[in-house]
Amino acid sequence: MAYLQLNSVDLFGLHGINNTEIWDHSIPVGGCLEVVKQLQAEGKIRFIGLSTHGATDLIIQAINTNQFDYVNLHWYYINQWNWSAIEAANKLDMGVFIISPSNKGGLLYQQSEKLVNLCSPLSPMVFNDLFCLSHPQLHTLSIGAAKPSDFDEHLKTSNFLDKSEEILQPILQRLENGAIEILG
Repeated sequence: MAYLQLNSVDLFGLHGINNTEIWDHSIPVGGCLEVVKQLQAEGKIRFIGLSTHGATDLIIQAINTNQFDYVNLHWYYINQWNWSAIEAANKLDMGVFIISPSNKGGLLYQQSEKLVNLCSPLSPMVFNDLFCLSHPQLHTLSIGAAKPSDFDEHLKTSNFLDKSEEILQPILQRLENGAIEILG
C-alpha cells in the first residue's frame, strides 16, 4: 500500500479462478479469499472480485458463493457461452466486467477486410463493444489500452449506445449469413 501511495484499493480481484485446483487454494476457509475478506474488514479493500477464464459451471459456482462484488469473465459476440454466469451475477447484484473483448473477442486490432465489410458502418472493434454494451447486464469492458491512442476507436462506441438495436441488427444478420455461407 505504501508503494502504491494508497490507504485502500477500490477493486481487488482474485485472478485466475480457472479450475478446481485453484478454487481449492482460493475459495474455501483458509484460502486466499479469507485473507482478502480480512483486508476488506480492515478497510484496505473496498470491493472484491474474481477474474476467470474457467468453465461456466465453475464461474457460476464462484458467483453463487455470494462472496464477491464483481466478476471479470469472457463474453462477446464470438463467445457467448458465459451468459448464464452473467445472469447469476446479475441476480446477486454483482458488477460484470468483460475481459479483453478486442483481443480474445476476435483479434480485432488485426481485423480482416471481410470482417470490416461485414461490420460496416462500424469497425469490428466498435461493433463488438456496442454488442457487449447493448446488454444492460454488462457493466464494464476491459479494453487493454497500452497507449492513449488505443482509446480512440473504443470511444466511438459511445456515439451509438442510444441506437444500438437499430445499428446492430443488420450487422448481426450479415455476420450470421457470412458464417452460414462459410460454415454451412
